Amino acid sequence: MSADTKKEASGPTRGRLRDLQKRRYTEDGEDEEDLFFAGRGFDVDQKLVSDRFDPQKYDVLQEMTGDQLTIRYIQDKGFEKPIIVKQMKGLGMKIPANTFTVSDVKQCVGSRRQLDVMDVQTQRDYTMSMKEWCEYYNNPQRDRLLNVISLEFSHTKLEQHVDSP
Repeated sequence: MSADTKKEASGPTRGRLRDLQKRRYTEDGEDEEDLFFAGRGFDVDQKLVSDRFDPQKYDVLQEMTGDQLTIRYIQDKGFEKPIIVKQMKGLGMKIPANTFTVSDVKQCVGSRRQLDVMDVQTQRDYTMSMKEWCEYYNNPQRDRLLNVISLEFSHTKLEQHVDSP
């Protein structure tokens, strides 16, 4: 059997690459690389309120009020850095109160409303009813992380609670 025939008989090497890589594991069997990346996250809100962070020093954020943020402002100044709006008054927006829950959304749009949902880990799309989503969201023992891609709420009771700018 020639070398070429052996290569064809064993199939592509792509599936074998994982076997060839050296992996380092901790004593309890966890992959060190996973542990390394798990500890690299940070909370943006925590960084923004930190004494070590001074937005004026770094000039990376534009802080404005709702009255200041207008279409004219964006046309004149552009949108070159993130804008933080701490006071919504003047934005022309209406959003539900912080106490408005997923169950309240279900009451407004109906439990049979279909949602486009994505599994964060696999990036697979799913369709769920609002009832199924509410059960998932309110369950503290979630086995996967799902995101709602969009929720069409035109011509529902939720429309009364929201005004876009």
